[in-house]
Amino acid sequence: MVETVPQSAAEQLTKYRSYHTTTSPYPLPNDTTEHQRLDEQHAAALAAMHDRLLHAPVTAPSRILDVGCGTGATTVALARQFPAASAVGLDLSPVPALSPGSAAAAAAANARAVEGDFLDPAFARHPDVRDGSFGLVFSRFLVMGVNDWDGFYRRAFAVLAPGGWVETQDVDQVWYDAAGKRCSDGWPWLRAMTEAGRRRGLDMECASNAARRMEEAGFADVRTERFVVPLGEWGEHPEGDAVGRFARKTLRSSLQGALGKMLREDGVEEETVRELRDGLLGDEVWNKGIHRYLTVTCGRKP
Repeated sequence: MVETVPQSAAEQLTKYRSYHTTTSPYPLPNDTTEHQRLDEQHAAALAAMHDRLLHAPVTAPSRILDVGCGTGATTVALARQFPAASAVGLDLSPVPALSPGSAAAAAAANARAVEGDFLDPAFARHPDVRDGSFGLVFSRFLVMGVNDWDGFYRRAFAVLAPGGWVETQDVDQVWYDAAGKRCSDGWPWLRAMTEAGRRRGLDMECASNAARRMEEAGFADVRTERFVVPLGEWGEHPEGDAVGRFARKTLRSSLQGALGKMLREDGVEEETVRELRDGLLGDEVWNKGIHRYLTVTCGRKP
């Protein structure tokens, strides 16, 4: 039996948290608690991908753009992997790891943060995000944050230099059972989240659609690789156990918070919100072998 999260604790996810003050649909907080979760997520994702940070065949990019960089952990890692490159971490809010005086910023002097919205037409004029200036555009886990993926890939194509690569690492909001059968379509809370996402322009299967969208944006040599992400330890895929432990520890509360925030914004009655949110605690969601996929998609600008 899955333990119950106290109602008051779950409600704190939306009532007593700070959020991005932009028009972005992103429903998760941007406070210290969320920063800690994002850093743990970074480590868990790396473990699921056999500690491979980057999959695009990039060798010596002069400039790197990490879109939706969160705490800046991945930006710093990319800066260290390519010490001759200038790495820019872009986010809607200030980036903790790249703040002046931070240990991470000191350890990666070639990394810096820029605050802004990648899809905002006005931001396209920002001097740090010039067209044709990057050798790599990178993003991870933006399924809940991008409401125009076609525009995202067109913008990535524009800011890349010829021969540069885009790489997205993302998930679909779709789960499978131990036999590999899609099993989440009947989950009421997920149907509600998917519909709320659609109302905001979110694509809850953005990972599966990434390759097609890259090709439509003009990218060549598009390639995809998938990694198992279990909800809890499974044993069939030991490399995914770290992200499974992370999911069991944090995913319920973060999804509950995101679902509650989205539904309340849409005017859904509180009783219905609580019923749907409590569905995340159901045993069927956390059965052994329940998993989804982390999909890595790369494409080259000709």
